Amino acid sequence: MTTATLDIATIKAFLLVADLQSFTRSAEALGTTQAAVSLKLQRLETVLGKRLVERSPR
Repeated sequence: MTTATLDIATIKAFLLVADLQSFTRSAEALGTTQAAVSLKLQRLETVLGKRLVERSPR
C-alpha cells in the first residue's frame, strides 16, 4: 500500500473551486492561472481516485 501526501496549496485550490464554482475566479483569488488550478485538481483527483468536480465548458 502506498501513501500519497496532499499539499496545502492543492487543497486550498480545491476548496476555492468548490466555493466559487469557477476555476477562473479561483485562479484569480490564488494569483495563478486557470490551467495551474486545473492541474492541481487533476492531480488531487488522481491521488484520491475520485472525480471531485464536474467540469463544463462555458
